[in-house]
Parts: sequence; structure tokens; C-alpha cells
Amino acid sequence: QLIDLDNFVTWELAHEFMGTDDGYGSNMFFYKQNADPKTKLKMGPLWDFDSVFLMKNNQHSAFWSFTSTYFPFLLKNSFFRKYYKKKYFDIAPNLEKQMKSILEDMKNIPGLEESWRLSDRNDKIERNYRTVDDEIDDLMWNLHERIEWLNQEIKKL
Repeated sequence: QLIDLDNFVTWELAHEFMGTDDGYGSNMFFYKQNADPKTKLKMGPLWDFDSVFLMKNNQHSAFWSFTSTYFPFLLKNSFFRKYYKKKYFDIAPNLEKQMKSILEDMKNIPGLEESWRLSDRNDKIERNYRTVDDEIDDLMWNLHERIEWLNQEIKKL
């Protein structure tokens, strides 16, 4: 009754789809839109994505075990679990197609490939040069594998 249910669920699902290993602590925010006692608590914004796809494809995001997010406690609530499961299956079937479309549009940003190359050089990263297309392919593969595993796991809720 105190939280914006859709906001909490969507926030966690974003991390779940990405297999986030670090989205708690100083990069996690709770807020209210105003001081009205009826206004519900929200999560956000999503940020700090340097740990995406670090969870193995047989592990939930870190939020399933860290009590600072309240998520493990919320999962004990049957109404929350039911809403979480429904929201997951509303999003999951189309997520890969939507993500691929967005990434295809993004890769056409003028200068992106050059920026990618210069970033590696400035960070003194010694690796075989990978294109933006290579990274998109990796991201899409990781997302696909993640969703395949999550489909089975979320059904169990």
C-alpha cells in the first residue's frame, strides 16, 4: 500500500533482464513525487550499468538476495509475486525485438563507431578492436539467453 507497485516491479525487472550484479546501495534511490501522505514511494532512476550481464544465466539479479532493496521481502507477498509474474510475461515476449530495433537505430548515430574506437584508445584497453555491431550481437545474445532462463524461473513464482 505504500509503494508504487508498477514502478517497483518494472525497476527490478529491468535489472533482472540485464542480469545486474550491482544495482543496490549508493546507486539505488527511493523517492516520492511530493509530500502528500497518499503519494506512494518509487524506485529510480535506473543507472550505473557497468555490471549488466555479470550474473550467470542460472542466477537472478542481485536484488533477489539483497535486503536493502526490500525485494526479497516483497516476493513473500502473494499479490506482489502475482503482479511481478504478470508484468514479466507482458514484457518478455517482445523485449528482444524491441531491443534489437532500438539498437539498430542507435548504431546509426553519427560518430558512434569512431567514439567507440577512441574510447578504447583513451582507456588504454588492449584488445582486438570490436565494432559496435559486435557489441550489439553480444548484448542480444546475452539478453536472449537471460530471457530463456527467466521464462522458466518466473513461471515458478
